[in-house]
Amino acid sequence: IVDFFNNITNRNEVEIVTMDLYSPFKNAVKAKLKKAIIIADRFHYTRIIGNALDSLRIRIWHNTKGNEKKYFKNLKKKLLKDIDTVPKEKLEKFENSLNHAFELDGNLKYGYQLYQKFLKIKSSSSYIEKVKLFRDWLDDAQSCTIPEFKSASNTLLLWNKEIVNSFNYSYTNSSVEGKNNKIKVIKRIAFGF
Repeated sequence: IVDFFNNITNRNEVEIVTMDLYSPFKNAVKAKLKKAIIIADRFHYTRIIGNALDSLRIRIWHNTKGNEKKYFKNLKKKLLKDIDTVPKEKLEKFENSLNHAFELDGNLKYGYQLYQKFLKIKSSSSYIEKVKLFRDWLDDAQSCTIPEFKSASNTLLLWNKEIVNSFNYSYTNSSVEGKNNKIKVIKRIAFGF
């Protein structure tokens, strides 16, 4: 990466770089593109929180038996769904199906609330409000007793500045990520050829 940046003749003119949360890439950008503002890609840091919730679900699933085990195994999609996108006519049924899981494990309920609270940050109207909600979320996640969310919040703390930058700019890696994913799918379909 550093060699690539060394070959860019006008690298001091680069103003903004979006990236996933990969520290060596961030270090290379800081070293070679000194004037660039680094923006953490929303998809990647949101996925970290989703993965924390799913890891909690899996841990609970491993510690259950019988019908409960099957129930927790099939709960992933519902847990990771943004509740604001559930149609009003289906909302009560959706909430009832989750409430059964929350009765079985209180930590899952709190983890779900943390996840939904994090999703609300992106729909806030102003930069200042997003920053405040993000700081509040970090405080909640840092003070909770769920190891999966403590770990996720520690990662987000390391990328705090870059995540806050993403609240102020609308840039994203989505088109590059989409092309990269398409290439990977084609390679997989072609069995590596």
